[in-house]
Amino acid sequence: MQNSIKRRLNERDQNRADVRPLSVERAYQGARLLAAAATLMRESTIRVPEGDVNSKGIDVRFVLPDWNDKDLSVLLSRPIFDEAIYGTVRFHHRSVREYLTAEWFSELLKRETSRRAIEALFFRNQYGLDIIVPTLRPILPWLILWDDKIRDRVRKLAPEILFEGGDPSQLPVDIRRSVLNDVCKQMANM
Repeated sequence: MQNSIKRRLNERDQNRADVRPLSVERAYQGARLLAAAATLMRESTIRVPEGDVNSKGIDVRFVLPDWNDKDLSVLLSRPIFDEAIYGTVRFHHRSVREYLTAEWFSELLKRETSRRAIEALFFRNQYGLDIIVPTLRPILPWLILWDDKIRDRVRKLAPEILFEGGDPSQLPVDIRRSVLNDVCKQMANM
């Protein structure tokens, strides 16, 4: 997934790359922030800099305030996004947005000071039951690959999430075996 994203963020036409340069690393960081914003704001459309007449969607300048309009336009014209329609773009595929959002959360979780606040976004207690917030559930299959504490909470609450997306083949074999066993037991008891 990461290689696919980097390929889509890289300009293949050397003439365009010379005229409108943007490093893959900077584009990747920008795309990651836009993915997180789109996920957390529950808004899939992103306004292009020239799309000021349209008030619908996330204002790209708000998410990437230190970027100039030229770099914003270059980023939003890369194949990771669909072509602009009515002054807005979207991520080409939902799974790319989910992966980039999970990476963003993973980076935040490495700073232990933000763990409690981040986990509160994913896990809640409602009516005495621990639940997973449905809108962020698609992020978890990726996030569990990089964070053991999140993985352990997901395994306790809803182990099937480990197989709902992401790349479960990257999990250690003993964890895959244990989760598969837990899910089968859970299904047998239904």
